Amino acid sequence: MGLLDRAKLKAEELSKKAKPLAQEMSQKARPMAENAVERAKPLAAKARERAGKMAVQARRFARRVPMEPQFAELLPEVLLGLGPAEFARIAALTLAPRPVPVVATEHIHAPRTSVREQAGIIAGRLKTLGRATFRQLTSDCAGTYEVVARFLALLDLYRDGNVSFEQVVSETRNRLR
Repeated sequence: MGLLDRAKLKAEELSKKAKPLAQEMSQKARPMAENAVERAKPLAAKARERAGKMAVQARRFARRVPMEPQFAELLPEVLLGLGPAEFARIAALTLAPRPVPVVATEHIHAPRTSVREQAGIIAGRLKTLGRATFRQLTSDCAGTYEVVARFLALLDLYRDGNVSFEQVVSETRNRLR
């Protein structure tokens, strides 16, 4: 028997002895492996939960990533000659309270008379005169604005039924009562 044959026999003997040992070891290792798997399940669940939270956070907050080279080449060179004092002065100007805006109303025309006031004047005149022409009713007006206000007052009085117009012949003056 050669050396090779003896080595083969020795390997067969060891293999026959090792099989029961391997089976025994696998039977002992199985509960240990099952225990390890059971202990790892909650850890895996926590890891999945954290990964989900991290994914949500990644969408919520900006991340610092380098700019792509083709876009970085487009940026101009920025040189600031400002120090902390200049930045503080700019910040103070920016954060200072601004005056409340005021709308100027000086240019708006203030009416010198009201239509209601002129209606009172016309009603008083017509009570004393009975009938009058528009020229008679506007004879004491100080300016065009009063004439227009009296005309508008006449229209209001006519609309309310307090005044009536009378024109005897066409192209003559109207009389009011």
